[in-house]
Amino acid sequence: MNRTAAIEFVGTAREALLAQLKHSARVHDDELMLAYMPRFVNSDGTVVRGFVPGYTPIPLGRNRIADSYVRGEPMGGPAFYFMPRHRGEPAESYQVALTGFTFQITPAG
Repeated sequence: MNRTAAIEFVGTAREALLAQLKHSARVHDDELMLAYMPRFVNSDGTVVRGFVPGYTPIPLGRNRIADSYVRGEPMGGPAFYFMPRHRGEPAESYQVALTGFTFQITPAG
């Protein structure tokens, strides 16, 4: 069973996530996953200008959700799964902010 955490969106993060979901290739039984993306490079190997490592939304089949993923449940949605990038136990609440191409998920407080 996955742990759950309260989510607070900062600034325009919720709107940006909803806009990206409109263009997603999700099928009816997929869940939303915010996967950590450490780099984004051009074909010549250079980092894409303005890229900041962070989370990006991807569809994930329900049968691929690991027990270690946390289910983020923001008031008003959308709910999503993610793997926290900090040491120790998952926090009870997180903040999600938009930073260019990606989202940052950090423990609240």
